[in-house]
Amino acid sequence: MRITANQLTLVRIILIPIPVLLILMGGRDLKLVAWALYILVGITDFFDGMLARRYGTTKLGALLDPIADKIYISLLFIPLGLLSYIPLWMAVAILIRDPIITALRSLSQMRGIVMKTASLAQYKTAIQMITGGYILWVSLIPDRSSCLTGMVVAVGLCLLWFAVYFYLRRRWHPRLLTLVGLVGAAPLVRYACSARTTAWIFGLVVLGITWASAAHYLRLFVVKFPSGTGRVSLQWWVVNVLESLAFPLMVLVMLGMENVPVWVPMGVLSLEFAVGALDNIMTSEGKERPLLGTWLKLLLQFIPAGVIFWKAFHPSSVPALLGHLPLMDAYLFLAATFVAFLFLFARHGVQIIVSKA
Repeated sequence: MRITANQLTLVRIILIPIPVLLILMGGRDLKLVAWALYILVGITDFFDGMLARRYGTTKLGALLDPIADKIYISLLFIPLGLLSYIPLWMAVAILIRDPIITALRSLSQMRGIVMKTASLAQYKTAIQMITGGYILWVSLIPDRSSCLTGMVVAVGLCLLWFAVYFYLRRRWHPRLLTLVGLVGAAPLVRYACSARTTAWIFGLVVLGITWASAAHYLRLFVVKFPSGTGRVSLQWWVVNVLESLAFPLMVLVMLGMENVPVWVPMGVLSLEFAVGALDNIMTSEGKERPLLGTWLKLLLQFIPAGVIFWKAFHPSSVPALLGHLPLMDAYLFLAATFVAFLFLFARHGVQIIVSKA
């Protein structure tokens, strides 16, 4: 039986919560197991891309792949920030890019403008995966000698992989070349700097690449949006600002709140990435989410989120009616987001996938 790209993508989505649980709950040994699992799950991104190019892409794959990538990156960098391997603000700055660019793409497509993928954006996810793995490695192996030994072994394996691929295909693969370059440069940084400084440098590299890739979309939006022919109502502008900026920032702030289990904002953010990916496909097909349904989704999300913040910052003013445990509000917040995604997918996603399969 032939393994398909979509199957590998689904495996990536299903498996990624496992290393997250291990890294957040386990000791050093389990964190190293989590690191190994992150690497194995990340490698599937290379192979599902290779299979998609060989056998062709599907509408389901076009939906699942960006969802899987964004979930992977968020569930890698959020733990890195929570464990203080990199500053939490750095993880937030890296993750907030995707909701903003997703909103700009949707608005542009509603206006009749197609924003082509930036060249750098094609390598962004690979760079984030590789560099995030190294941040975790240097943080878990603080001894310079042991850390560098592992890095040198990684360089050797990557060079071997690159040589075999070139021998079989007689051509360069850009992502593989990116892998060799990053893996080759990493030991030099660790040799010259402490573990903490190295993690910061890697984090700043990811942050720079992430927003450098966003500059292309920002420029296209500013230049081309006025020339579009489609109509974008004021309500859609407000919705996109709420969904792409206010909502993700609010969710990311919850990561540092004691009464909210960390997996709740992580789950909500992952579901919102899925909504954004589906929204991009819908607008590219000339379809739009119902405005009333979108406002209802935001209302159901912002009400429990507002109660969570109210109880956290002004507990003395909370009325008796809302005196239940904050954990219940967190569950309601996650449930509202999950139901909204299921409704959107059932009503629009399935139809698009079936009609274009």
